[in-house]
Amino acid sequence: MFKTNQITTAALFCSIGAILQLMPVLFSELFTIFTLLSTIPIYLISRKNKQLGMVSYITTATIVLFFNGQEFIIFAFLNGIVGLTLGILNKFKYYSCLITGSILASSIIFVNFVIGIPLFGISISVIIIIIIIIFAFIYTSIYYKILIFLSNNIAIFKKYLND
Repeated sequence: MFKTNQITTAALFCSIGAILQLMPVLFSELFTIFTLLSTIPIYLISRKNKQLGMVSYITTATIVLFFNGQEFIIFAFLNGIVGLTLGILNKFKYYSCLITGSILASSIIFVNFVIGIPLFGISISVIIIIIIIIFAFIYTSIYYKILIFLSNNIAIFKKYLND
């Protein structure tokens, strides 16, 4: 079972993740860049406790779904899944980037070409799929470096991860 303080902290992080993901909906499209930050709370929870990270991912996705379907798809298939998989696979270092990049590329291709929601506004071609795969690996590698830097150098993150 989870401790009460773990559940409380996870609920706080879920709220923060949902607010960051919903910034373009709550304010304006100028705040779209803040949706990238919704990965951080899910990563921290997943790194601390894998089961609680999965519950937090689903909870945050559900909260976002109540407000906006488009942001739900972006969170569930892009931002949230990156935070969840990088957090769960944190001990595997660069393998986590390969696995997360593969999951991210699969998610982008699934949303764009199978479901039919044009994330990039483009039609299917082999070159586009290769570009998506390369983008996914570069994106997750950069995000991994940023998250490791934050968790090692920011006092509040270090305190949370070491409790």
